[in-house]
Amino acid sequence: MRQSWIAVGIATLSATLVAIVGPETPEAAVRGGATTEAAKCSTGNHVAQAVSVAPEVTVGGKSRWKFLKPGDWLRTDEHGIVKLCLQQHRTSCQIGPNSSLRILPPGEASLVRFKFADILCAQHNTVVDAKHDHHGYFLPLDATEPAARRATTFAGAAATAVSGDPVFSIRIRKGQGIVKVVRGSAVIDTAGDTTRAVVMGRNQQVVLTAAAEPGQPTKIKRLSKTEKAVFAQLQKSLPKDSDHTPPAIEISGPHETSVKSATFVIESPKEPAVFSCAFDDSKDFRLCSSPFQVDRLLTGAHVLHVRATDAAGNTSDTPYPVNYDGSRIAFESFRHGNPELYTVDPDGENVRRLTMDVLPNLISDEHPDWSGDRSRIAFDRLVGNNLDIWTINANGGGDQRVTTDPAPDRNPTWSPDGTLIAFERGSIGSREIFVIKPDGTGERQLTRDNTDDLDPAWSPDSRRIVFASAREGGLDIYVMNADGTGVTRLTSDPTAEFGPSWSRLGKIAFHGARSGRPYKNIYVMDPDGQNLRAVTQTEANDYYPSWAPDGVHIVFYSDRDKSTKEQLYVLDVETGVQNQITPGAADPTADLTQASFVPDW
Repeated sequence: MRQSWIAVGIATLSATLVAIVGPETPEAAVRGGATTEAAKCSTGNHVAQAVSVAPEVTVGGKSRWKFLKPGDWLRTDEHGIVKLCLQQHRTSCQIGPNSSLRILPPGEASLVRFKFADILCAQHNTVVDAKHDHHGYFLPLDATEPAARRATTFAGAAATAVSGDPVFSIRIRKGQGIVKVVRGSAVIDTAGDTTRAVVMGRNQQVVLTAAAEPGQPTKIKRLSKTEKAVFAQLQKSLPKDSDHTPPAIEISGPHETSVKSATFVIESPKEPAVFSCAFDDSKDFRLCSSPFQVDRLLTGAHVLHVRATDAAGNTSDTPYPVNYDGSRIAFESFRHGNPELYTVDPDGENVRRLTMDVLPNLISDEHPDWSGDRSRIAFDRLVGNNLDIWTINANGGGDQRVTTDPAPDRNPTWSPDGTLIAFERGSIGSREIFVIKPDGTGERQLTRDNTDDLDPAWSPDSRRIVFASAREGGLDIYVMNADGTGVTRLTSDPTAEFGPSWSRLGKIAFHGARSGRPYKNIYVMDPDGQNLRAVTQTEANDYYPSWAPDGVHIVFYSDRDKSTKEQLYVLDVETGVQNQITPGAADPTADLTQASFVPDW
């Protein structure tokens, strides 16, 4: 069996509780059909006070009025109506016939049990900034629990649940509880599990059953005559319910992501407000807080639905679409001996080997690069003494040779539109950049000088190429048109800078040891060389960044883990969060201490 809580007010627990109890309760009954009058919280150090026009109510077996103290019981028979005032939380309640309640001390982890109860309450709050820590008012609800259960405290995300002068009722009958909120807001959770809590607003109800999480809030179906009369009476002592403006919702986060998790910042300019979220299933809203993170995304389109409920009980809904592209990272590794090609998910899961040294005299497969439609991968393959450009299916197989020149061809990069592959040709010290069609035709040379031009990478529109060149001394980053014209220098640091990658959002990343630093780190700049900044600053070497399709994440390899050789890392450029993703899961056929490097996303 599960136990549910209604939290009216700011949800942290160190508060007086009212518990509904079973038939073995100590005798304390209303007799003779006595009537009652409204009770206001009085001054003093009591926990609670009950008031009636005549002394027909017995408390703790004594037929006289007194201040209720922790441990005292109240019970009404079929004629009974009792007005109860909890001073600590400025809460006035009417207890209906055939109900039993016990006053519990503040902060007690209480044992509760009951059969039935009708409670109609109003709470007078001073709405305060939700960033501060405040107490709330809680009623444990469990209509069918056969044995005593220890109530648990609840804090965390619900600490922002704020209610402004709520008016609510609780009815327990035949194993079912119904909570109705006619004014203000409330949070309902199951056995202290805030992850499945729901948030209620004005004129909403929630149904609670044993061994089940709270149902979704729905519009109140009906109010009985008694409920209408008592609610009207209770609201007379409260300020006018004049705020009927729904809270606006502001969501920031990715619409496109290349990783399996996404974080969203949720805000409302109308404070205080509490949020509930539903991911994909817009009907299942549960209490949430900001920042809100979703993990283990499946490939494809999703929608985050956010509902805001303000102190007055007004609600509003906002959808926020997000798409996980399911892209994988290609890399090379020595884990099976010679350098071979692999792919892996951005969280390091599902490593897949693509090449397996099946050709005679095959020595290495290196420098993988995805095609624009991600159906194939270009790479350079060394067979005997011939280093040429090849392509392969994304899942392996379908090997096709692209270049056949006797000179070494290496480091291919596929244009985003899929029409050309750029690569470098020649020996170290005299490499030049060429382009060729994927079928091996239309080869053209783009650079012509007597030093190294290397590491080509395409712009998102396939109209320009960024590359590294030593044409003016040390290696720096340059950009040129796709036909080789319009060469422009972007960096001029005395140290070598190379391995550029161009994001779909227009940023260029590269690695180098700038300003005399002893280690190579990753840098990002605009395509005109402006706004250059370091995005890694470790006392280790970080190499060859490659942008994710979302333009926010970068994969690179680094020697920072001294317990192994170079491994792959994923960086969120906006937050700076970095995660190592290789060597990956255990593989009895592989030596996972070997390096993984030169990735492409």
